[in-house]
Amino acid sequence: MPHTDTTPVSASIASTGKGIRYIGEHAYAFSGTVTVAATTVTALSFTTGAGYIVGKFYLNYNSTGFGAGERIGYTIELNGEEVVDAVYGDNVQSPTTAPYDVRLVLPPLTVCEVKLTTSDSSNIGMGMVFTGRVYGAE
Repeated sequence: MPHTDTTPVSASIASTGKGIRYIGEHAYAFSGTVTVAATTVTALSFTTGAGYIVGKFYLNYNSTGFGAGERIGYTIELNGEEVVDAVYGDNVQSPTTAPYDVRLVLPPLTVCEVKLTTSDSSNIGMGMVFTGRVYGAE
């Protein structure tokens, strides 16, 4: 059977955005870089599928321009309930000062929102990556 150059409708395409994507028994989400400036920005917003997911959220950011007293952080809400509130400050330039990832179990059919924050009024490029294993989906 010859190969075609088309992508099947059922295929997941690696891309950035607020949604979640599934590949077999795995799930992922990449917010891409979003600009955060002394405000809160929604980086990821999705509803999980029929299975539960054991996964990890990982914060990434550009530390250029950070100074003493400045803070960055994120919150994770599941069905409107805040389950993670992580804030990092002062020595945020050093990757050894804080764990920038968190592991969570996401229940089936759960609305998940990840919001990024910063106290810095300059534009800071931040992003969130989620990867996980899906169990119980049929």
